[in-house]
Amino acid sequence: MNYLAERKVFHGDLAARNVLLDSSLKAKVSDFGLSRRLYERYEYVKQSREPLPWRWMALESLRDLTFSTESDVWSFAITLWEIFSLGQVPYSGIQYTSEFVELLETNFRLSKPQYSSMKMYNLMLQCWHNEPSERPAFYDIVDAMINIMN
Repeated sequence: MNYLAERKVFHGDLAARNVLLDSSLKAKVSDFGLSRRLYERYEYVKQSREPLPWRWMALESLRDLTFSTESDVWSFAITLWEIFSLGQVPYSGIQYTSEFVELLETNFRLSKPQYSSMKMYNLMLQCWHNEPSERPAFYDIVDAMINIMN
């Protein structure tokens, strides 16, 4: 994801289902159907009306249909949550409604997954900051994860 962000490309559908492992167990991001290149603009505003993966979408994406590298950071943390919960569905039992968006606006977040350290969960929480500019960049996430794993 850092590679994509450096090239000003956002994925738009980052989730565990879109991460594949090669024969050496190296993770590869797949399914670029919603991705876009951000040329002179900082974010992309979605115009078409196909179904969206709302459980993985950032607050601003749900509210305004805007997507950016920062919204990918939010989705990355949901993906981490999936991994450390051993594949549970995020926000299981919750339906997408305007009330769900309001809950996110008041800092409702997924709870710490069973197999996550507190440091990893704190990284997830940073990635779920309401304000996109307050979320860590992918290069910061790389450094943080290296420190957490050591």
